[in-house]
Order: sequence, then structure tokens, then C-alpha cells
Amino acid sequence: MVHETCEALFGLSHSDAVLAEQLLQVEHGFMVPYRIRRQLEMSSIEELQTIVDRRDQTLVQHLCLQINTDRDWESLPQGVREMLVKRVSSEVYQITDALTEWLHHHSGEQLQPEQYLARRDHHVHLSLLIHQYAVRLLRKPSQRAVETRRDMIDNSLSDIDREVAPSQNRAGYIHWLRFPFVRVFRSFGTIMKFTVLMLIAEPEFQRELAYLLKGNKLKHLIMFLSTRFCIYAHLVQQAVLPWFMVSSLGF
Repeated sequence: MVHETCEALFGLSHSDAVLAEQLLQVEHGFMVPYRIRRQLEMSSIEELQTIVDRRDQTLVQHLCLQINTDRDWESLPQGVREMLVKRVSSEVYQITDALTEWLHHHSGEQLQPEQYLARRDHHVHLSLLIHQYAVRLLRKPSQRAVETRRDMIDNSLSDIDREVAPSQNRAGYIHWLRFPFVRVFRSFGTIMKFTVLMLIAEPEFQRELAYLLKGNKLKHLIMFLSTRFCIYAHLVQQAVLPWFMVSSLGF
């Protein structure tokens, strides 16, 4: 396939190989690369629907140059924030000297800012093509016969436990007497962990809690309340930490 040829002969990365394949097919118009098309065709209806639902999130990620805006937005220079907002809003923006220097530092590549931004825009265009191809496959009745691969991923940890470290037979009264105490101890440890993460306003707190509560009927309520506490803890840190740091220096 074209991907393997480009990677083997020229040492191109996966991203460069995708770009090379599209350039080779440019006479037919930009198309979804063959490898990605094959992956989409081997995906189930549920997996294709996930790709379609995440289109906007993926586009914003590429338009914002892979920056975690939820975590790093406040630390970005004002000019960079204005540029990202204009990119997401499809507005015209200018590359100033300050932006040029920041883009060189952010990209970590020997590319001109225009080249780096063009590659990011190429990913945006490719994401739109993938979305269109996934929508087209969702309309095909034959796609419903494809099995979901996500079930294999979700059960991978339990499969590893059975294959690598099979549990011993613990039947008996001692096991059943210990089980409630072990369950309570683990639940208490989990609650303490997320309470500490919430009070210190850990950036990964919401993601980990959302994964833990997957399938829980009270997920939205718990996420709403804990997020409010997390925001409050962050505000308290911003108000107290500067005073604490100054006072600890003896001023």
C-alpha cells in the first residue's frame, strides 16, 4: 500500500504518509487514505457513530493546534488566544513576529509557521473527509453485520487477569466473611482519593471521575456537584496561595 511504501522508502511518519498518499491522489481530488477507509469499513455501527459524534471535538482540537484549552488556556499569550479563537471561528488572522516565535517553539519542528499551520489545516480537512465517509457507511445495511471491537478493548483487563494471573479458588467461609470488609475498604479509599483530587482542583479529576462513574445512574448529578466543588477549590487556591507564598518568604 502507499502508506507502507512512503514509510519504508522515505522514513515518513504516519502523518506524513497520510499527506503523501493524498498528494499522490490529488488528480482525483482529496480522498480519505486507503488505510483509514479500511479501518472505517471494519468498524461497527456503534464505532462509526462515535466518530460522527466526536467530529466537532476533533475539529476544535486540530484548529487549536492540539492545545488542551481546558487546562492551558490561561497560560497562553493573549495573541495566541486571539489567533485560536479566530481559527475556530473561521476568521482571518495575521501572523505577527510574536506568533512566529511562539509557533516555532510550539511545533518543535523545522517548519515555517505557514507550513505548520497548513499541516494543521490539512488535518482539519482530513477529519471532515473521515466524517463524511463514516456517515456514508452508516447508511449501508451491510455495515450492521460488522462486530463491535470496543467490547474486546473494554474486557482486555479481565482477559489479562485470567490469562496471566488467574485467581485462586477462595471458596469458603473466610472469603465470604472478608469480602464485605474489603469492598468497604476499597470504596472508602476511592472516595478519599477523589475527595483529595477535588479539593486540590486536579485538572484530570473530571476525566477520571467520569470514567469511574461510567454506567452509573447518578453520574450526571455527582459530576455536577463535584465539579462545583472543584471550581470553588480552584478559586480558593488562586486567592490563598499567593498570600501563603509571600508570607512564607518572611515579607
